[in-house]
Amino acid sequence: MITVGENSGLGSQRLTVLIAVAIGLVFGVSLFLFLISDQWERRVLFFPNLNSLKFEGEVRFMPELGSDIENIRLLLGDLLLVPSNLGNTNAMPISTELDSLMLSQNVLYVGFSAGAFSVENNIFSPRQMLQGVANTIFYNFNNIQEIRFFINGNELADNIPAAEKQMRSQVLRQNIGVLPDLTLAVKTARTHPVLSRAPREDIFFFKNGAHYDERIF
Repeated sequence: MITVGENSGLGSQRLTVLIAVAIGLVFGVSLFLFLISDQWERRVLFFPNLNSLKFEGEVRFMPELGSDIENIRLLLGDLLLVPSNLGNTNAMPISTELDSLMLSQNVLYVGFSAGAFSVENNIFSPRQMLQGVANTIFYNFNNIQEIRFFINGNELADNIPAAEKQMRSQVLRQNIGVLPDLTLAVKTARTHPVLSRAPREDIFFFKNGAHYDERIF
């Protein structure tokens, strides 16, 4: 005759066995899918976090394609999507599109649409978000030595003062010129992370190993 205590013990053992079987099935299916799939690589994508005010890494597993340029294109495509962590926000404005991509002698040429300068928050500037894109690429592809960005077909200048002036001009045209309300335009200019501050000189360090903005990384 089986007592209540023995029934409880048997139930506990059965539950343990069922959990072990379920874990084994999940592991077996995962292993099977991994074996029949192409090689997968661990990637880390950096997204701005609105709570810490820094860029946070998110781990992704992506298939290994035939070349660096194909792998980078896949990486950027995923980076332009929404982040998986709730505290993070988009790596680039949602209207940003990848227009072109070319790799030559360890220099990567990235072309984004004009949406890269759209206003979505007043926390991270376009320069900081582009630096986040650059850091994501540098982190995952150590052979890339430099990244040259093109926005709407125009390359960001190498000369620091010229680059700052060019960015402010593009941001102004992208966000202020399309606002019909002058009061709203003035308010936007006063609160925008680029237009509301004096010109800076520590801009566009898109080279692997360069000194990054420690406030956000």
